[in-house]
Amino acid sequence: MTRLPLRRAAGETLLALGLPQEAQSLLGLAPGEDPQAATDPHLAALTAMAALLSGRLPQAMALRSVTLPDTDELTFWRSALAAALGDARAAAPGLAATMPLLFDYPEGLRNRLLPMVALALAEAENPAALHRLLERAGPSPDLALPRAIIAESEGRVDAALAEYDQLAEGRDRRSRARGLRRAIELRLATGRLDAGQAARALGATLLHGAMTRRKPAFASGSPPCAKPPAMPAAPWPCCGRPRLCSPIARPRCARPLPAPFLPRWARRLRSQQSPCSTPIPIAAGG
Repeated sequence: MTRLPLRRAAGETLLALGLPQEAQSLLGLAPGEDPQAATDPHLAALTAMAALLSGRLPQAMALRSVTLPDTDELTFWRSALAAALGDARAAAPGLAATMPLLFDYPEGLRNRLLPMVALALAEAENPAALHRLLERAGPSPDLALPRAIIAESEGRVDAALAEYDQLAEGRDRRSRARGLRRAIELRLATGRLDAGQAARALGATLLHGAMTRRKPAFASGSPPCAKPPAMPAAPWPCCGRPRLCSPIARPRCARPLPAPFLPRWARRLRSQQSPCSTPIPIAAGG
């Protein structure tokens, strides 16, 4: 019966370190160890907080139903849930009122929350609270999108465009897409692009997003055309090249394979003297 407090304390530690997935997994073991865990409101709230930061919003909805006294911390997390659900205007008052609590959190947890809170304040058009947050947070690159939005709302077009263009060159897919879209819309609104140019730019943005969603062929860490390791080749009799030819699946780079490791379908096709198929074209970045 003493495991529940220990499990809860360990979950709080992981959450404070900015490890919400690990915290949720650890807290999820508690119901199997202690029957009181199923009715413990603090455990339910902690698990929902971890789920919120992990992006698992259906599980985070428990924040709305936990039977805990209304405190600043519970108000903050319920407002953060509203922000994650896309209702920035409903979230902004609670986030602005409980902002000091955010900066009392340990660095790992604070860094997880800051971009979401700042973006909610920016989208809710609450410049006073957002300026206070940005001053305390410092020049963090994770807050580039809220800085750009507030600059746009204040009429600082060049500063906003500079931030948007920097986001468009970043590695975060969601921020990059927002930066590209908002930069095009702002240039259209200020007459720097006409309607046709803006439409073509938005079309290119959609294509770019579709291409970046494809998994790179070298996601494992090796370049796509790295030199294969030396091993006994099993060439195809039809062309003599040491590669697997298939109209359905074809590696990006032809690599020799030892005969014992050829799949069964490949050995059967080879025995039938199947002609090599035409390589399937792979789009750049695919």
